[in-house]
Amino acid sequence: MARALGLELAAGQRDPVDLIIAGAGPAGLSAAVYGASEGLRTILFDDVAIGGQSASSSRIENFLGFPTGVSGADLAFRAELQAIKFGARVAVPRHAQKLRPSTLSGFFEVTLDDGTALLGRTVVIATGARYRKLGVSEEDRFQGAGLYYAATELEARPARDRRSWSSAEAIQRARP
Repeated sequence: MARALGLELAAGQRDPVDLIIAGAGPAGLSAAVYGASEGLRTILFDDVAIGGQSASSSRIENFLGFPTGVSGADLAFRAELQAIKFGARVAVPRHAQKLRPSTLSGFFEVTLDDGTALLGRTVVIATGARYRKLGVSEEDRFQGAGLYYAATELEARPARDRRSWSSAEAIQRARP
């Protein structure tokens, strides 16, 4: 969609960088913040969006520095700002097609879906996890509206008086 609206962030990078990060979820964003803050020339890309899977979480309560919790979208936004503040380049949506040693000694080459070739001394692959879907009819329609993957106690609250429970509740009920 970003490409169609002319809002995509281009990866165009001619000079080699110190750090290439594939995946802009919490791990990739953290790597970008730490690398760029130490003066490493850093480029971060993701094939979907900033924040990865965590961006769709309504509340994350186990992330360092947020004792009262934070939404996944807010966490992703703050981390992206911080990475950019330190000089990291961010390119979304971009998908890696190939990773190989470069002909330039000591470098790797990452070829992106737009044909851009990134050269970097180090490549961090932080592509995260993907939910394994059930494969039932109308699954997408109910995602986040009663159907949850790795549901927490927060998502389980509305289902307290039902015959089905989140994994967290099932574990609680199973404890002696």
